[in-house]
Order: sequence, then structure tokens, then C-alpha cells
Amino acid sequence: MKISSSYLYNKSLQNIQTAQSDVAKTREQIATGKSLVRPSDDTSKLRNIEMLESQVRKLDSFDRNAAYLQDRYGLEETVLSSASDILIRIKELAIQAANDTLSVADRDIIAVEITSLRDEIISIANTRDVEGNFIFGGGKTDIEAFVKSNVTGKVNYQGDNRETSIAISNTRSLTKNRDGTTIFQTAPRQKQTFTLAGLSGVGKSNFKVGSAVIEFSISANDSTEAIRSAIQQSLESSGISGTAQAVVAGAAGILVNDAEIAAGDLAITLDANHGLANGNSFTIAGETGSPAHYVTNVAGNDITFVPALAAGVVNDAAITAVSYSITLSGTNSNASSGVPVTASSPDSNPLTVTLSGSEIQSVGFFDVLGDLVSALSENKRGEIGRSVSELSSLQERLSINVGQVGSSLNNLERQLDINSSIRLRINELLSMERDLDYAKAVTQFNAEIVRLEATQASFAKIAQLSLFEYL
Repeated sequence: MKISSSYLYNKSLQNIQTAQSDVAKTREQIATGKSLVRPSDDTSKLRNIEMLESQVRKLDSFDRNAAYLQDRYGLEETVLSSASDILIRIKELAIQAANDTLSVADRDIIAVEITSLRDEIISIANTRDVEGNFIFGGGKTDIEAFVKSNVTGKVNYQGDNRETSIAISNTRSLTKNRDGTTIFQTAPRQKQTFTLAGLSGVGKSNFKVGSAVIEFSISANDSTEAIRSAIQQSLESSGISGTAQAVVAGAAGILVNDAEIAAGDLAITLDANHGLANGNSFTIAGETGSPAHYVTNVAGNDITFVPALAAGVVNDAAITAVSYSITLSGTNSNASSGVPVTASSPDSNPLTVTLSGSEIQSVGFFDVLGDLVSALSENKRGEIGRSVSELSSLQERLSINVGQVGSSLNNLERQLDINSSIRLRINELLSMERDLDYAKAVTQFNAEIVRLEATQASFAKIAQLSLFEYL
């Protein structure tokens, strides 16, 4: 086989250049500390590195979101804890105001303090974050969440119920903003209506609300309004939150068809659908003085009236039936029939009490506080007592919200720990793919230097060989 001098020189030069290239590459790796200096060095490794770096960038984004939420939840926890403390103070004042020994002036002073505390809670409900956004306005973060009317004093919610979430991991998101109505929730207010039956003229009558006996007096010729007012005053003096009503309606199927001069000698015709029953109260058009009459006996067409019907009633005069009812709310919202003997009367008329309606209303957070202020200003002890139970409900629900915020903070901390563990593992994998093994690289570099020097030395020796030396 013939080997030309040019081939020998070219091949030797190529070997030297390859060795120099390997030495330069290893030197560059040692200098940068990276096993992959250029994308062309290893495309498969480059793909793995880019994928891992992408995961690191996502973790950075998740951690930034978590840090933002930590600040946000920390602010919410602080202000809601303050609101909870204020509610506790308002409840203490309400319990104090419900005491019988307090005067009207004392309750006015308490009303002033509660009004100030209510305004403070409104201010808390309109808290802004560091970016100037209202934190309890739902999706409407640029306007006040709760606004108090200068005319009525009523507080209205101007936000909405939209809530946005931000991711703190590939599979987990937490709420960024909150709907104010879920933070400052309503309180339930039960209202029950009872019909009172068994009124039988003058004297004392009674019924029970809870364990309290509610007693009132009726005088001769008392009007419907006078009777209703007597029931209402008895409720208020007993500290019961309730309203007395007089239900006035034409009694169906009743016709006054004869009128005599003598009192009590009045003929009345009833059909099968007449509306009179024991305990009904009614007035008759045209009767002198328009007194309230009571039905004490209904048996077929035989009706006993107390007091007796007066003279002067015209033919076909209309009978207007009147029934009385009470609507109760708050803790004492159950009424029952009366007792025959009370502390003030051995012969009190016990009324029959029948439940005729019941409903549970949702009263707004700030409406509860407003109703308490009104009850204090109007010295309504029953409504003050009702506010105590409603404040307990508000306090309980607000405490639950504070706990939920605290739970979210704990969730954030756990997720940050998880993200930190994931980041550590990704960095390990990234280091395996990208970072240089210095011990291996230095050993390889020394070997490549030796190879380069040997290649250069052998070329120098071979280049000196010539056939002319043997001629």
C-alpha cells in the first residue's frame, strides 16, 4: 500500500486538530462548570434541561402567587379578627342594655357607642390591600363594598359574588378575592304569628310567651285599637319582642235583619258559613258608641254577646268581625294558652293560643346592628333581647370565616413546603443533566492533553523520516 507524504501530513494534522478540539471543549466545560456548553453538543440532553427549567419557572410563578396570597390572607385574618372583637363588645353592651335596671338615658348612651362600633365594622368591611383594591367586594374591587345611606342609615352591599382563584400548584388553586356577603353573613330571625281566642269582655285576660305570663285588662266600651294597644303594652313591659295586631274583616254569612228599640232584642240570621266563633270580637255599624262585642257562645243560631247589643241598630247593618293576633320574633317566639290564675289576679281569663303562621327571615349583618341601635333609641327591651341572640349568630359565623382564612394560610404553608420539595428534586435532576462532574472532567482533560502531546510528538518524529537517508 502506498502512503503519500501529503496524506501522511493531512492525517496527522487532522489527529492533532481533533485532539486540540477535545482539549478546548473540556477546558471550556471546566471553565463554565456546565456539561452542555452549546446546544449542538447534545440535543437530547438540551431537551431535558429545557423541560426541567420550564418546571422551575412554573414553581417560581406558583411561589409568587402563594406569597401574594399569604399577604392577602394575613390582612384578612387581621381585620376579621378585629371585627370579631368588636362584635363581642357590641354583644356585651346589648346584654347590659337588656337589663331591667337601666334607664332610657343609659340605653341612649349605649346606642351612641354601638353606632360608633358599627361604623368601625363598616370601615373594616371596606379594607383595601396594598394595591388599593377592596378585599371584600367580590369581583368589584375598585368601589367600596359596603356603603351607608346618609338618609336611612341602611348599609347596602355594592360588590358582587364573583370570586377569582390563582394557582399555587399544577393541581391546586385558592381564592384571591372574597364576596362580602359570605364574610358578613345574615342572621336568621324567626317570626311566628299566633291567634288569640277567648276574649270575653271586661276584666283581665292572659296568655303565655315562653314561661312569661302576658296579662292585660279590658275596660267597658274599649275600642278595637284600645284592646290591641293593651296587648302590645303588655308584651313590651314583659320584654318580649312582638307586635299585636287587630284583624278586622266583615264576618261572612251574617245578616242583621231586625232591630228593635229595646237593647239586646236584635235578631241575627246566620248561614252555614258564618264567621263568628267563640272569642271573636266585632262591632256593628250604626250602634251607638260602636263598642266591641264578644262572642262567648256559638251554638247553631244561638249566639251570646257580651256586652249586649244596644238599641238603634238599623236593618241590614254590617257586622265587622275582629280577631287579635301576635307576631313574635327572637328567642321568645313561642306562645301558648293562658292560665286561670295569675300573680295579679285569681280570676284571669285564659286565652286560647293557636299558631297561625311561621317564617324564618334572613336579616343582613348590618341590619341586625341597625335594628339594635333603633331598639335602644326607642327603649324596646324585647327587641334588644332579640338582638343578643342574633349577635351570637353573627359572631359564630364571623368566627367560622376567620377560621377559614386561617385554614387557607395553613394550606398555603403546606403547599409551599411541597413546592420546595419538588423544586429540590427538579434541581437535582437539572444538576445531573447540566452540571459538570469536575473529577471526571479533569481526568478527561489530562488524558486529552497527554493524547495531544503524544500526537504532536509522534508527528514530529514521523515527519523527520525520509528515504533519502537510506540512499
